[in-house]
Amino acid sequence: MNKPLISIITVTFNAEKVLEETILSVIDQKYDNIEHIIIDGGSTDGTLDIIRKYDSHISYWISEPDNGLYDAMNKGIKVAQGDWLNFLNAGDNYSSMDVLKDLFSTPVDSTLVYGDINIVFPDNTTKYHKAVELQSDKSIMHGMLVCHQAIFYHKSIIIPYDSALKLKAEWKHLVEITRLESFKANHFHFPIVDYRIGGVGAIKYNLNFKEYKNVFIELFGYKLFFLNITFFGERKLRCLVKDFLSLFGYKVVR
Repeated sequence: MNKPLISIITVTFNAEKVLEETILSVIDQKYDNIEHIIIDGGSTDGTLDIIRKYDSHISYWISEPDNGLYDAMNKGIKVAQGDWLNFLNAGDNYSSMDVLKDLFSTPVDSTLVYGDINIVFPDNTTKYHKAVELQSDKSIMHGMLVCHQAIFYHKSIIIPYDSALKLKAEWKHLVEITRLESFKANHFHFPIVDYRIGGVGAIKYNLNFKEYKNVFIELFGYKLFFLNITFFGERKLRCLVKDFLSLFGYKVVR
């Protein structure tokens, strides 16, 4: 009776190959106060058949066109009833059946809880990855150094994602949350999710960095951006040089 309700939001689009495993990962949790919300972007494959197969285990689902990943996440926020919200992507799974029980069976004195992850490579080998200590916005100045799927946000601090962004809204979202007066994080030192690498951000490298640059400057300013330029690495520096030269009409091919 005293266990908080956990809202798990899964965003999907043509995810028939990976969605069932994610749903089963939620169903198998030993914690018994969960609502699973699925926001589908109008899939045309077998995704809806899988959702209907597990309809009795899903608290709410909808399938309709949206304006991208973060617009869909915002739809999930609007319908979530839970005390805590977690965004578990189709294709990612909780690392064990005990994850939610270990996080929430005792009172949590914080407004954000998070943990580590198991990185799953394309050949299905795994590597344990420890999250940074999330103490302030400076902890994640250089990017999303805490896995988004391994974060649980208390309803009191949840804010909408910037749906104008395609790849970096979750990072901007977390930085903004760390700046709230009520922000208090609790790091659990065990894997929360099995996270598969090779997502959209990795594929669309140039867009990823362009959004990173723009969000960094918006959140931290030009001065810190250029003071930390050595952090970016050779490939990112080439992107910066290309952007700079384009201001003067030069076209750089790389």
